Amino acid sequence: GWSVVLGCTLYTLALVSFLHCSWGEMMHTHAVRTAPLGQAMVICACMSVIAARTDLLTRGSDLLTRGFILLTLARHGPVLFAIAVQNVTWYVGHLDEIGALADCLGVGGATALTLTLGIGGDMVVLRTRNVVGLCVAHVLLNVILTTYLRTMT
Repeated sequence: GWSVVLGCTLYTLALVSFLHCSWGEMMHTHAVRTAPLGQAMVICACMSVIAARTDLLTRGSDLLTRGFILLTLARHGPVLFAIAVQNVTWYVGHLDEIGALADCLGVGGATALTLTLGIGGDMVVLRTRNVVGLCVAHVLLNVILTTYLRTMT
């Protein structure tokens, strides 16, 4: 419960940033906007699975970067080192989004957003010892963005 509330609160920052950038490249060129409804639903489902799964090659996910890297390193070493390693992984996994948001937020703003979400997510996980809240929040973020993108004119 508490980790879901904290996760949703954190990812509200991402949602506000994405909505602020609704005229930018990431939102206007997103496949969900132009795909037929059935395909858009499949894309949303895939984005949600990717956000929560453990495939580093696809992107730094909550489950991998926080559930495995952060919690394992924090258990066996200095917490600041665990946070640093997790955020490097998180950052690399989100380079495509930083690039896509750079036209709206600038490279510095997009990088700051990514690192804020990375460090903020670490604080949620370290406080609650639970990554499920962030995974649920990430899925909800994708569903809300898909709904918004489908209604854009």
